Amino acid sequence: MESCKEGYVMRKSYTRKNGRKVKSTCVKISKGCPPGKTLRKGYNRKLANSIVKQGFVRGKSRVFPKSKKVHVKSYCTGPKSKIAPLKKGELSKYGYSYKLSEQERRAALMRASKEFDFMNMYKKLDAVAKLSKTVNPKAAAVFSADRDWIHSKTNLR
Repeated sequence: MESCKEGYVMRKSYTRKNGRKVKSTCVKISKGCPPGKTLRKGYNRKLANSIVKQGFVRGKSRVFPKSKKVHVKSYCTGPKSKIAPLKKGELSKYGYSYKLSEQERRAALMRASKEFDFMNMYKKLDAVAKLSKTVNPKAAAVFSADRDWIHSKTNLR
């Protein structure tokens, strides 16, 4: 049995569902990411023609890339998203909709406050505002206004 170099481990041979046999081989050990971080996969990025022809400035000198593609390595990126999964219709069952008038929306939020505490509703509205910012900016503005109203109505910190 072969031994693998450092940073690699021997993977056992196996048979695929279609019957093809895969030989045992040395594979690189994936280190993974520490808790709270997400692994971002590496990819090849194509440089713009202007950068290939004119180069780019690094420090005080102009640098010309050797090829038209650059490999971006995989890395562990910041904390995972803190937006919890949202359940559809949690506020709408109390009559809340961004299409209603300001008074009707706030009355619905007061009805919803009997089940949810204000901090929970604040987080829900904040998450929906952030997620709908690019898709429907007008709705995001309404959610943000309602979120700010909850913040001003209560002493949230």
